[in-house]
Amino acid sequence: MAEITFADALNQAIKEEMRSDESVFIMGESIRGGIYGVTGGLSQEFDERVIDTPLSENGFLGAAVGASAVGCALSSSPTQASCGWPWTSS
Repeated sequence: MAEITFADALNQAIKEEMRSDESVFIMGESIRGGIYGVTGGLSQEFDERVIDTPLSENGFLGAAVGASAVGCALSSSPTQASCGWPWTSS
């Protein structure tokens, strides 16, 4: 079995899902440029389904919940895990 980095494994998994399902899209901060290597090459292959967002994790994670509620499949890419803490404290 070939050894790959965690970032490469995530990249391959996202590409596999996006190839197999047209409703899958990804959004996050600076992802069109391939931040941390995880989203590298996605914008070249899936242009309209790779969405850069402003610096607002809570905002685009809320959009992700809404998209899921209407049947879209989504991979959201927050750059900071702290954005989920306000939701877990209520």
